[in-house]
Amino acid sequence: MTTIHEQGMLDIGKHCCICRRLDFLPYTCPKCSMSFCNEHRKQFNEHKCIVQMRKKRTDGDNKNIDTSKLPPASSLFPDVEKMRRDANEKAKHQHKKGAYLFGRRLGTSKDEKNTKSQSTKPITGVESALFRLKTFMGKYGGTHNSSSGRLHGKSKLLGLYSGFSGKQSSTQRLVSLARLKKAAKGDNRVSSSQRIYVHCIYIDPNASEKHDQVPLFCSKAWPVGRMLDSFSDLMSIKNVNNMSTDESQKLTVFRARRYGEKTAKDAASLADKDFVYIPSNGRVNKEIQDLDTVYIVRGAENMKK
Repeated sequence: MTTIHEQGMLDIGKHCCICRRLDFLPYTCPKCSMSFCNEHRKQFNEHKCIVQMRKKRTDGDNKNIDTSKLPPASSLFPDVEKMRRDANEKAKHQHKKGAYLFGRRLGTSKDEKNTKSQSTKPITGVESALFRLKTFMGKYGGTHNSSSGRLHGKSKLLGLYSGFSGKQSSTQRLVSLARLKKAAKGDNRVSSSQRIYVHCIYIDPNASEKHDQVPLFCSKAWPVGRMLDSFSDLMSIKNVNNMSTDESQKLTVFRARRYGEKTAKDAASLADKDFVYIPSNGRVNKEIQDLDTVYIVRGAENMKK
């Protein structure tokens, strides 16, 4: 049996890579670790070190590469923060070009002093979308007059386009709802007891003519954002709300004020007498009822001062 002392003695020295003789004082290359005995010392001085040769070849290859014309590493990766800042600046620039509806900021007092102070604030995306909606309705739905522009408690702005006919009796509502249910499209996985039926109209800023209202239904339990996704699919509307920061391409949802509904500020702090803003993070059962008219507006119009 080999003792610890003998094992230590066997570890002394190295075998010559030429003659394989064990030499206790070998000549060992510090780079490639090849060992030579005293008789092959000449070969040690003349041996071709693999590590050294590889280093020379690598250094030579690197010297032949011209890196002065290579693009910077930053160009290979998109600057998301810069893209977001540019999109916000573009939206702000568009909003600054806007004018207030009927000569004043939407939803504010008629007082000239208040109007002047409010005019220093930038117009939000919701305000721009509301202006877009009211401009569209004024073009295709008739004109609005403060004295004679009412239709059974509703303005002609809504009545001439949305099909609203003023106050309805309970029987008339049941008949209207029955007709709407018969024509409405939606996700058939939603049970009939959970459905809300509405008329939906898409406001396209690039369209040369109005879009017809479409009868649709959704689930009461859905978030408004999911309702928007469903309605966009059913009406073949491009929806980039979750993929783009460009405000001019995003969709905004409004509904017509109901008969007898008081004019009050909505989720965007706007108090328009004809339309109510529907936030995407709201719930359908709290924002929408059967027979409501829902408007999907794309972006903000480039308005002149």
